[in-house]
Amino acid sequence: MKWNVFSEQDKETNARTGFFSNNAADKVICKTPHCILVTSRGSLPHVTNDVLSEFPCLGLQLETFDFLWLNSNSKLKGSDILREFGAGMHEYCQLQPHPLYLSFVSQQQVDKITFSAKRQQFHAYQRGNTITFSWSDYLELVQTSYCDMVECPSVVTKDDSKNGGVWDSNRLQRDCEQSTQLQYEFIQQWSQQHGPSFEQSMCIGVVQGGMKEEQRRRHAQSISQLNGIGGFYIDVLPAKLTEQQKLASISISNLPPWLPRGMEASGSLEQVLALVGCGVDYFISSYPYILSTHGYALDLPHKNNLWNIQYRNNTDPLSLHCSCPVCRRYTRAYLNHLLNTHEMLAMTLLMIHNSAQYIQFFHQIQQAIETKTFGAFQKQFLASRRVDDS
Repeated sequence: MKWNVFSEQDKETNARTGFFSNNAADKVICKTPHCILVTSRGSLPHVTNDVLSEFPCLGLQLETFDFLWLNSNSKLKGSDILREFGAGMHEYCQLQPHPLYLSFVSQQQVDKITFSAKRQQFHAYQRGNTITFSWSDYLELVQTSYCDMVECPSVVTKDDSKNGGVWDSNRLQRDCEQSTQLQYEFIQQWSQQHGPSFEQSMCIGVVQGGMKEEQRRRHAQSISQLNGIGGFYIDVLPAKLTEQQKLASISISNLPPWLPRGMEASGSLEQVLALVGCGVDYFISSYPYILSTHGYALDLPHKNNLWNIQYRNNTDPLSLHCSCPVCRRYTRAYLNHLLNTHEMLAMTLLMIHNSAQYIQFFHQIQQAIETKTFGAFQKQFLASRRVDDS
C-alpha cells in the first residue's frame, strides 16, 4: 500500500487530502482524511460482515493481542494458523474489501510497554495484567497477516503517578531512543527476511515523546530518518484538546510532508476537526462504538440520546440525511423502545447507523478541503452543535 497527497490544502490550516492505493494495481482504496475503526478479533462490534460490505472503503484496525494466540493457554499461535491457512488476515477474517491496520499495541489501553533486549521479549502492563510476547512472535504475525498497514514495535512510557504526574525526562529519553532502535531493527529484519509481505504493506513508524516538546521534536526527526517507513502514527497521550493540537503540530512539523500521519481520536467530532486542521490524515477510532453503548445516534452535526422519552413516539428515521440500512427501515421510536427494553438489537442498529454517519462526516471534511472551504466548514459545524453534542 502507498499514500499520495493531493495538491489541495486548506489555506487557513494544515488540513489536506490524499488517498491510499494498492501498490500492484495502483487502485485507489480510500481517500483521506479517513477513519480506521477499532475491531475485536477482526470484527466490528455488533456488525456482521454482510452489513460491513455496505462500507467497502472503511479501514479496520486489528489488535496484535487478539491474534498472537488464538486460545487462552497461549499454545495456538495466530501466525501458525495463518501460515497453515495459506492466506492473510483479509481472507481469514473475510474482510477482503477493507484496508487493514495492524496495531502493535493499543497505546491508549496499556499502562506501560517494556522490552528486554536480553530475552528479546516485550512486556505489556494492562489493567493489572502483564502480557509477555517475543520479538519473533510479532514479526511472524506481521509476516503472515499481510495487513495493509503495520505498526513498528515500540515501548510506551506514561506519566509517573508516584511522582505527582511529573515526567521523568531521563527515562522518557531512554525509552524514545529504545523505540527508535526497535523500529530500525524491525524494518531491517522484516524487509530482509520477509520481502513479499514488506512490499505489500505500509510500515508505520510510531512517533512518541510524551508531553515534552523538545523530546517530541527530536523523536519525530529520528523516526522520519528511518529507511522503509511509509507513514506515521503519532502517539499523543490523553490530554486536553488544545494540548493534543500543540503536541501533534510539533510532531507533524518535523515529519516529511509526503507521508501520511495518523492519530487515535475517539473523543469527539470536534477532536477530529481540530487534528485534521493540524495535518493529520487518518484516525484510529472507536467513536461509533462509544456513542452506541450510551444510546446515542449521530444526526450530523448533532447526536441524539435515544433513551430520552421525547423519542418514544418519534417516527422519523435516526437521521433525515442518512441512507444507511437502519434509517431506511427503522424509526427513532423503535430504537427508543429497544433501548428501554434492553434489547441487544439496539446496539447492532446503532453501530451500523453511527458508523455510516461517521464515514459521512469524513466525506464532508474531504469535500470541504477539496473546495478550499475547510476553515469555514469547521466554524459552521462547531457553531451549529448543541451544548450536549460535545
